[in-house]
Amino acid sequence: MVMSVYLVLKFLSGFRRFEEGREAIRDNWHPGLPNTSKTDVNIEKVSEIVQQNRRLSIRAVAELINTDKKTV
Repeated sequence: MVMSVYLVLKFLSGFRRFEEGREAIRDNWHPGLPNTSKTDVNIEKVSEIVQQNRRLSIRAVAELINTDKKTV
């Protein structure tokens, strides 16, 4: 089997990283905002709201607990 130039270069760049001291194949940690909206308190709030009224939309639940709808 013949490898493409892209795969050879990708393999060599990964090999080079291990020679420089990298120990794992996973991505390194990227700086940014911490995920603080997914806490036990917020999970309990969402659970209580949904148990009281299952017909609420995700947007309504997010507004009730003052968080982004993507985290609900």
